[in-house]
Amino acid sequence: MTERLDLRLDETCKRHAMASAIIDARTTLSYKDLAERAADLASQLQQTGLERDDPVIVAMSNHAADFSALFAIWKAGGVAVPLHRRSSTSTVSDILSRTGSRLVVNAHPADGLAGFDAASEPILRLADAPPRRRALLKDAAWIMFTSGSTGNPKGVVHAHDTYLGKLDAIQDVIALPPQRALLPLQLTFAYAQWVALTAFLQGGEVIIANPFSPEDFARQLETDIDATAVVPTMLRKLRPLIESEECKPFSGTLMSGGEPLPAELGAFIRNHWPETDIWDVYGLTETATSDFYVRPDAYDSAEGTIGRPAPEIDFRLSPTDNELQIKTPFLMRGYLDAPEMTAATLSDGYFRTGDQARLREDGNVEITGRLSDMINRAGTKIAPLEVERVFSRHPDVGDVLATGLPDAELGEALHIAVIARDAATLDPQALRTWASDQMDRHKLPDVIHMMQSLPTGATGKADRKALRDRLARQTPDEVNDC
Repeated sequence: MTERLDLRLDETCKRHAMASAIIDARTTLSYKDLAERAADLASQLQQTGLERDDPVIVAMSNHAADFSALFAIWKAGGVAVPLHRRSSTSTVSDILSRTGSRLVVNAHPADGLAGFDAASEPILRLADAPPRRRALLKDAAWIMFTSGSTGNPKGVVHAHDTYLGKLDAIQDVIALPPQRALLPLQLTFAYAQWVALTAFLQGGEVIIANPFSPEDFARQLETDIDATAVVPTMLRKLRPLIESEECKPFSGTLMSGGEPLPAELGAFIRNHWPETDIWDVYGLTETATSDFYVRPDAYDSAEGTIGRPAPEIDFRLSPTDNELQIKTPFLMRGYLDAPEMTAATLSDGYFRTGDQARLREDGNVEITGRLSDMINRAGTKIAPLEVERVFSRHPDVGDVLATGLPDAELGEALHIAVIARDAATLDPQALRTWASDQMDRHKLPDVIHMMQSLPTGATGKADRKALRDRLARQTPDEVNDC
């Protein structure tokens, strides 16, 4: 029989029945509670008409019960489609239309879901006719819609057996024992999902800490936490508390993913938290995440890179544009209802990541930019990440994000948004003069914008598209031109 997430979770719940499985701000569920709630919801789903391999929308945010809903969908034979409760009405409508889902599960109905009554029942049936059959969804566990930062969100389909295999492969590398894992990430984020499920399969305890607050997170780290998973943006927000010692040194396992961890920020964490084991993790939703690791024992030599490939992962760099391409046994089934798009992402069995990279002499791989983010300034291609790395080294820069905007003379102008560290005063022209000694002249920004904060997406990561949209709406008087 095909290995399934629900069967493995059933086994875990039996072995650790009385242990705490998951905690949110208001609720603690034991493994016994998790199994019983999932069984009850699964029964209701089947009575409501769920057929095997039907896609089911599951509302998620920061509730422990959200995982019982996922578990229930899998037990009932459905395919889970995670959707954040704060999604816009148009997003909810679009996902419902594209998946054909006729059932919505909201294990915490009081929080509602856009377009639905907040007092609705935990299971909503929206239509009588089942969705059309798709071969792609046979024995599938998930349809994960990407963030859409590079275009229309794509529905990534993962099968039970390959996804479960990836969870086992992650555990083989990181070897996390049963523990207390602090999770400040949004639960619709593929990164958050594998962290939680890996902890569950070991009989560990997951503490949900989102929405993220640096002060609350710092306090929770002091409560016998063994491991936590963050994106670098969260570490940047936590940095002032670490510097002021309001956030005590953490001595557990720190996993960083979702965006590159800058070398300077990683060195800062290592310096202030010397007993912390930092794992820098790189992967994509399509590859079930976690394809490259910077391991704690190699961090000092590999900082600023994505490290080396995980076991069973092969990679190559395209000779034409240095695109990182990955071959993995844990690849998605494909994009929902998009066979041509699926085929376009593959090259001789290698998944095209869209990230540009270089292989260093020491064997570590360094991301140098993203093909879709490349800025074409007067015919010269500029990688935003390269610009950001230079400016992040300035002692008074707390955060930086680069993007391109249409320009009548240059075709596309290079803009950067800069956040000053603490109470530092930064002059855009002085900052540009400083950078002129650090980088090629043609890569210097045309405009520097001083901001209080960077725009972030639903997962908490700094969002380049949102920055571009914000800058495009600015009036001339609002621009901090250098």
